[in-house]
Amino acid sequence: MAIIESPLFSSIRGKLGDQYVCKRYGSKIVLARRPKKYKRTLSPIKELYEDRFKAAVVYARNIMYDKALCKTLRKKLKPGQRLYNYLISEYLREEVRKSTIDWKPSPIES
Repeated sequence: MAIIESPLFSSIRGKLGDQYVCKRYGSKIVLARRPKKYKRTLSPIKELYEDRFKAAVVYARNIMYDKALCKTLRKKLKPGQRLYNYLISEYLREEVRKSTIDWKPSPIES
């Protein structure tokens, strides 16, 4: 991964050929190898967690479109916390509370 400061890369983003990806993190431009995709089979519990996370992403994106609601929710955020991440974590916490699976938080999460 390389941080690029050249003006040539200022307007480039996305895939470069089959090997590299140009990403933006704030004002920095990063050139990295393209991530590999693996064929995998998930266990039923992992599929459940993946489906919950997909639902959380849809929930967060839908709320992000409502500017008035976003404005009120931003007041709940801690300094440096992003609203999108906050919404996903809140959705997943509610899903865990409603869950029928015997889930116990780790000592770090409690």
